[in-house]
Amino acid sequence: MAETIDHGKATRLLMDLILNSPTDPLSGLPSNRRHVVEGAMLNEDELRTILHGPHLTFRYMLFTALLAKSVNPFVNARALQAGWENEGNPVPGAYDARSLCHKVIVVIEREFLGNRLGGSNEPYLNKPARYQSIELDNPVQKGKFQLLLNLLHKLTEELNAQPDYAIYSLDLAIKLVLELDSRVNTSYEFVSPQISTAEVIDIFSELIERGCEGQSLVIVFCAIMKTRLSDLEITCHPVNQAGSSSNEIGDVDFSSENKVVMCAELKDKEYFPSDLMHAVDKAVAGECSKMLIVEGPRALLSATEDEMTKLSEDISNSGLDVLRIKVDRNWLATHLELLTTNQLLDVIGLLLATTEEIRASSLTINWLNDILSRAGIEYRANS
Repeated sequence: MAETIDHGKATRLLMDLILNSPTDPLSGLPSNRRHVVEGAMLNEDELRTILHGPHLTFRYMLFTALLAKSVNPFVNARALQAGWENEGNPVPGAYDARSLCHKVIVVIEREFLGNRLGGSNEPYLNKPARYQSIELDNPVQKGKFQLLLNLLHKLTEELNAQPDYAIYSLDLAIKLVLELDSRVNTSYEFVSPQISTAEVIDIFSELIERGCEGQSLVIVFCAIMKTRLSDLEITCHPVNQAGSSSNEIGDVDFSSENKVVMCAELKDKEYFPSDLMHAVDKAVAGECSKMLIVEGPRALLSATEDEMTKLSEDISNSGLDVLRIKVDRNWLATHLELLTTNQLLDVIGLLLATTEEIRASSLTINWLNDILSRAGIEYRANS
């Protein structure tokens, strides 16, 4: 039989640890659970490896396991779904991790932790969390992510062996999460939260009808990428200022463990092979393995047949994986149609947040607000 988690108790415990920082985090637990030796917890460096690591979904999975085990010591910390079975038999301790994360952790993270775990509205919809349990052979990218999965499996197994470690480990995990930079500048509360996929596609399509000095394309592309590629840190640079810092490579940089692994060069006007090769050279110099050439509605690569042939040869010789993307209504629909109802609001919020990130002009902001107003979308900005 599956175990249950009292979401009210989980909320109270998490808020107590965040707001009050009690010297004895066991104070809110029943007396029969206060025999724990103070300080008994999981290894701090291993917790930090996951919670500060590049795989955002793993952060949520570990944090959820710690909270679940703190509230109900009988849960299996490796469980992801209440229906977890092994050879057709229910596994003892299975519980609904997604529900606990979505209804408790996501809400508290947004309000009190500055979205430091990742700012995802539905973390368990990402592929690593869509299995019945945490297993060593769950499909992940080989290399760093496999090592992180191995460590996540190890830590949750230790929680199962030592359930009394959970409460102090959770207290430590909160402190480790608070070491991270806040992902919140301004949050957006929607007054009329009902919106359809078709309406969102219309909003995005209309936004890129005006170039706004290249800013509308950046805003649209970044909002979608941040929703679709939540495991990467995505930084959107102010238009015409990419590369002004030694840590910047493209107009948009995609990072893992503080290293840019992919970059994007955005074009929404006529450009030339020399512009493209300049971007390629920057990406190669930054040891980036892949570059996206993202073209808006007004983009035009102006080159003769001979220049195109040479450009292809130069890109091939660079060793860089270069992909051209045309952002139009079809491309927008392909990505936006895959979003859940909650993610549709998230991606609208990311449009607004990206205007702040790239320091968009008043012209661009007014254009976006005009589109949202005509779509009947009202919001409040909370700093």
